[in-house]
Amino acid sequence: MPSGPVYLTKPQVAAMLGVDVRSVTTYQADKRDPLPVANEPKRGIPNKYDPRAVFNWALRRRLGEINDDDDQQLDLDFERARKTRAEADLQELKLAETRARLLDADLVRKAFVVLLARFRARMLAIPPKAGPLCATADAKKSRVILKDHIYEALTELSSDEFARAIKADIEDDLESNEDSKAAA
Repeated sequence: MPSGPVYLTKPQVAAMLGVDVRSVTTYQADKRDPLPVANEPKRGIPNKYDPRAVFNWALRRRLGEINDDDDQQLDLDFERARKTRAEADLQELKLAETRARLLDADLVRKAFVVLLARFRARMLAIPPKAGPLCATADAKKSRVILKDHIYEALTELSSDEFARAIKADIEDDLESNEDSKAAA
């Protein structure tokens, strides 16, 4: 049973710090915060290292690295204030949503998909209607026929009835999603 203090060797310190033995020597020579050596370094006599002193040195060094990152000191007051601001921003968003100033992204996405599908269907319906009329007309008259059909389609797409149909489609979709969630 050893009676005196237990010391580490240079290879053990290197293993503890996850570096090579040369780095331990470099750390010892650091002018700002040298790695503490338990014995007087002499040529031919292996260095001894107190495990607690090495651990405290490594911890101090690591905390210094964290504080030196991007030349910013770790400021707990700043971090608390940042957290408080983020929480306040989140509350503000929830309040805005409650006041109907924000829309649910999924709802907007669904409305857009329905709108595009209906727009596409209405635009694709133009050629079968206008085609026979354009076949017997000259180029100028064909342009007028196509323009009239396009404006008719756009007027239909911008009507309140069209908006109500989209709203009904979205509500049906939302209800079916809620039903499938409830069933799961």
